[in-house]
Amino acid sequence: MRKLVESTFMSLDGAIDNPQNWSPPYWDDEHAAYAQKLMSTADELLLGRKTYEGFAEAWPQRSGDPFTDKINSMPKHVATRTLTNLTWNAEPLQ
Repeated sequence: MRKLVESTFMSLDGAIDNPQNWSPPYWDDEHAAYAQKLMSTADELLLGRKTYEGFAEAWPQRSGDPFTDKINSMPKHVATRTLTNLTWNAEPLQ
């Protein structure tokens, strides 16, 4: 049996949208090490439609470090009823 690990960026006041706008001050060496450890044990990503769309726009343009290269190369499963053409190494879960 495989394990599903859920990871969400959330501020103390409950904001989860647009982490690129509020999370950079908190992305320190400790957080980077945690994210790297979490990613090192993963072999696939499960994403919602909106997260997939945002990630697929940003991540493929990045490369050159182990974290980014792993995210780009991992198989992705997307919970969606509307997307049919997933181009970033993904398949829809409908």
